[in-house]
Amino acid sequence: MELRHLRYFVAVAEELNFTRAAARLHTSQPSLSQQIRQLETAVGVPLLERSRHHVVLTSAGRIFLREAKEILGRVEHAGRLAKQAADGRAGDLSVGTFPAADVRILPALRPVLAAHFPDLRLILHKFVRLRLELNNSREAHDDNATDRFSDNRSFCIILDATIILYI
Repeated sequence: MELRHLRYFVAVAEELNFTRAAARLHTSQPSLSQQIRQLETAVGVPLLERSRHHVVLTSAGRIFLREAKEILGRVEHAGRLAKQAADGRAGDLSVGTFPAADVRILPALRPVLAAHFPDLRLILHKFVRLRLELNNSREAHDDNATDRFSDNRSFCIILDATIILYI
C-alpha cells in the first residue's frame, strides 16, 4: 500500500464517482479503478460498493476513509515540520536555566516562543547539571560564541550570572 492509494481512495470516497475523482486526480478512470482494486486487495476487504450508476462506501470504507485522511494529514504535517526544522523554526530547543530564570524570565519567554514558533519544543535543564557537562566537554569559551558538547550538540551561553543574596 502506498500513499497514492490513500489519495486515490479519498478522492473516490469524496466524489462518490470514479470519473470525477479521476479528473480531480489528473489520471485516467481505468487506472484509478485498478489502483482502488489494488488497495482493496491489500486491505483484504471491499471499501466501495460499485454499480454502473453509483459508488457507495462500505462500513469498512467509511472507517478506512477516516483513517486515510488522518494519515495523509499527518504526512503533510510531517513535511511542513521538516521544512520548518530545516529553517530552525521547529524541533527542540534545550535551555539551561537557573532558579531566578524559572521565576522571572521563563514565564514571559514561553508564550512568546509559542506564538512565534508553535512547533518548537522548549526543553529545560537545570544549569547546575549543564555546568558539569560544560566543564567536562568544553576546551575554551569565547563570550557569546557557539561551542559544542562532546556528542556534537551545540550551545551558546547568552547569560552567565551569579546571583548573590545579602541578608
